[in-house]
Amino acid sequence: MPVRGRGRLGRRAGYLAVAVVSVVALVAVGLGWGPWRWQSEEDATPADTPSSVGPTSCTNSDGSPCPASYFTGPLGANNVLPTRTGALLIEQYGGIGTSWPRKQAGISERQRSTGRGFDGIQVQYGGSTAWGGIRGMEDPTQMRPPQERWAIDNGASFVAVSWTPDFTIGEMNSGAADPIWAKAANYWKTYAPTRIMLRSFVEFNVPQTAGAVPGVENGDADYCGAPFRDAWRRMVDVFQKNGASNVGFWFTPDEGNNRQCVKDSYPGDRYVDWVGSDTYNECAVADQSCYATPLHPGWSTFGELFDYRGECADGACPRSQYDLFGPRKPFVVGETGTVYDWANPSRKGDFYRSMVTAAKSMKYLRGVSLFDQNVSAAEGADSNWLVDMPTSNPSVYDGFKQLARDPWFNTRTRASN
Repeated sequence: MPVRGRGRLGRRAGYLAVAVVSVVALVAVGLGWGPWRWQSEEDATPADTPSSVGPTSCTNSDGSPCPASYFTGPLGANNVLPTRTGALLIEQYGGIGTSWPRKQAGISERQRSTGRGFDGIQVQYGGSTAWGGIRGMEDPTQMRPPQERWAIDNGASFVAVSWTPDFTIGEMNSGAADPIWAKAANYWKTYAPTRIMLRSFVEFNVPQTAGAVPGVENGDADYCGAPFRDAWRRMVDVFQKNGASNVGFWFTPDEGNNRQCVKDSYPGDRYVDWVGSDTYNECAVADQSCYATPLHPGWSTFGELFDYRGECADGACPRSQYDLFGPRKPFVVGETGTVYDWANPSRKGDFYRSMVTAAKSMKYLRGVSLFDQNVSAAEGADSNWLVDMPTSNPSVYDGFKQLARDPWFNTRTRASN
């Protein structure tokens, strides 16, 4: 059975390959999860213990003060948070073969049709090319206008960037990525005081993900724990030494894979501004062999993807990333979305509508980035995560528009100090 919602990096084949084997294993071990599973871990928290009192200007969803540890990361008191109780809505538009002008048009249309500007816009850069002779990032200035400038000029109060230079953890720890980190730092600091939220090492705990820890591209070396922490901290140090004080750092593992690696690899509160995770509802209502949440097979709501607790399909639920990290840092979902169930056409629109209720019940949820992209050319026909797909069913996009217009997701961010 698939063990989680799919990400954007072409992992579908791996999950399907173990589907039949895992169903047999489930019966054989009495509701065990098989080799690809929602992994449990001991309930010990990461090393740093969060403070329980934060600035009175920041409140959790239940009205209580935010933890003080929300303001101990690289951005300090300038961490990106809603201006009032609620959650940020971040747009991540694109897809395989989508040109930069088409992305601009798509984001603009989303904002026009919802009657609002997104709190933040998330963009992506490849990590295998060279920029100005330095390997590790495509040249952001080749786009006209640059993605960051366009996002700011079109209403985003911050820009999120998904990017990891194409080096192994071992190479990073030997200094190989320092030049490109420094170059990126000196570029992004020119956008100050607008904050740039850098989402690096995306889904590092999924073996099929490029640059996974451990993974084939890392020579199958196990860089979980101290090696990963050292690489992350080195990255932050390079940015800070180059004066990029407006750059924050967003830690987003995959939700369900290798939980022990995630916990062991957390870089520490001083080096992280946001935490989050990525997962998707990839399961149709009737598909009882598909698990997007450990709670049950079949269709999963937003709340079931990120805030599962109590009794799960194989016993006590493992701790969600939200439960583990939310009390430490603002929890902002890095990627999520849902398939369209052709047999239940109202479900996708309802997925968006129900997000508001789920968000209000998640004390530490501070934002959601929807993966509004069609990647079916790389991942298969059912990997079209566009929020209006299919356009033949207007109730789908109506559900998204209802989410986007809800006051809970219309907060804007706090101004920089």
